[in-house]
Parts: sequence; structure tokens; C-alpha cells
Amino acid sequence: IVRSTNNGSNWNNANSGLPASSSNNLNGVTFGNNTFVAVGLSGKIVRSTDNGSSWDNATNSSSHLNGVTFGNNTFVAVGQSGNIVRSTDNGSTWNNATNSSSNLNGVTFGNHDFVAVGSSGVIRRSTDNGSSWNNATDPITTNINGVTFSE
Repeated sequence: IVRSTNNGSNWNNANSGLPASSSNNLNGVTFGNNTFVAVGLSGKIVRSTDNGSSWDNATNSSSHLNGVTFGNNTFVAVGQSGNIVRSTDNGSTWNNATNSSSNLNGVTFGNHDFVAVGSSGVIRRSTDNGSSWNNATDPITTNINGVTFSE
């Protein structure tokens, strides 16, 4: 993990809490409620409450995680086999929300809903703060790797 304190002009290493020889690559990072959360391979979840200076091992999920977002005081991470995990306590503890057969690559929050996207054009949507998820109508069948929301 690297961080910048001057708008990206210079970058410094931060302690990720992972051993240097670790194969737990991190795939996604987000910020909310004064907390950074990063997710990655083997379900690794780390968090920082000091502006990214140091990171603590929060927990491990059951499968690789590819993306993470924050909204409505909830962190949501998505990954392989449709794995979706959520935290309502600033990333301290995580609970499984759901699994499906399609890998999920990205997740966003906007207009009070979470939306996750993934392989074979899957789009999943939660209208209850990430507790349950439904498939959304999607006109494509190719992989979707990212999603965002603009107000």
C-alpha cells in the first residue's frame, strides 16, 4: 500500500499489515466514515483508521475479493463465486450477504442502492443496504469489470 499526502505528487509506503512474502494481493480500496478499507486475494480485508499510515488485518472472507465500496454507513465487498460481504461497524467485522455462481468484479453505491457487476454481464442490485441482492436486467453477456455512480 502506498499513500500520498500532497495530492499525488509524492507517494510513500504504508504498512499494510501483510507479510512482505504474502500472496494476498489487494484488488480494491475505498474510504468512508474516516476509515480506509482494502480487499484482495484469499478474502483478505485490511483497514486503516489513521489516514492510511498503518493498516490492520480486519478479517478474511471465504473467497477472493475484487472490489469494495462504502455507502449508508456500510462497507460492501464483492468477489469470486458471487461472494458479497458487508460490514456495518466501519470494517471491524464482516458478514456474508450472499453467493451466486457469477464472479463479481466491481461494486458502487448511489441513490440509496448498491450495485455489483461481474462476469457474463451479471448485474446485481441491493435496495436494503446490502442485506439481500437481486439480478437486474442486463442487455450484454460480456464481462463487466467496473461500475460507478454520478449524482
